Amino acid sequence: MRGSWTQGNSRRPIDRLARPFRDWLDRFSSVTHLLLWLNVAVFLVQLLFDFLRSPLFNDLFALSGDGLRHFYLWQPVSYMFLHSGLLHILFNMLILWFIGREVEYFIGGKFYTR
Repeated sequence: MRGSWTQGNSRRPIDRLARPFRDWLDRFSSVTHLLLWLNVAVFLVQLLFDFLRSPLFNDLFALSGDGLRHFYLWQPVSYMFLHSGLLHILFNMLILWFIGREVEYFIGGKFYTR
């Protein structure tokens, strides 16, 4: 008899949402590629807000004591995707590309993001 966790058809709402998300993630060949594209996308949004001279993006996502006092609990994670300029993101992504691929290969994609 098969357990409920091994059945293909799950009726939980989270499983219905998880499948399209997993299918979208499968388009990337590795977690390193996903992180590279995610960093570039966030950098482009950050550039857009800088161009518009709006401090809202940095106020919400850059790590700050004031933000943590206002319970912006996502800031310890979101600040890792912010960069101060073109050279900053280029060198970070170059290092992520060289070292990240090897680390992901060694420990596996599942544990790479933890």
